[in-house]
Amino acid sequence: MIRNATAADMSELARLCLLMHEESGFSDVTVNASKGTDFLVYAISNPDRFKVTVAEDDSGVHGMHIGYVQDYWFSDDIAGYDVLLYISPNKRGGMSGIRMIKSFENWAFSKGAVEVRPGCTTGISPEMTKELHERLGYETVGYTFRKVR
Repeated sequence: MIRNATAADMSELARLCLLMHEESGFSDVTVNASKGTDFLVYAISNPDRFKVTVAEDDSGVHGMHIGYVQDYWFSDDIAGYDVLLYISPNKRGGMSGIRMIKSFENWAFSKGAVEVRPGCTTGISPEMTKELHERLGYETVGYTFRKVR
């Protein structure tokens, strides 16, 4: 089941965020749990700008998606962007990711977005993520780079 997240989901969202952090290319960046919680509360509390979705089954919450709409820095047009899409490793390959992406797309377009521009910055399964989005009709338009000091 895919549904909008609520404040009651905070502990599960935080758990998934920590799992994602450990698995990602951000794992060497320190976590400020308070800052992360503040962001999640803000996103859930601002449903006109953010959509926070969870995927759950009988075993509990196993996936999350956070996206938002915003005007371009150079235009009054609006686009939909994602903050994150994460699915527990043992639940990947099912329909949860597709359903969360489609739910976000529908929401973003209903908010007036002219396009949706997700990305993959975590380094978690980038080829799988690319193939999934291409199957859903997205085109690849760029890359993400990283340089560490």
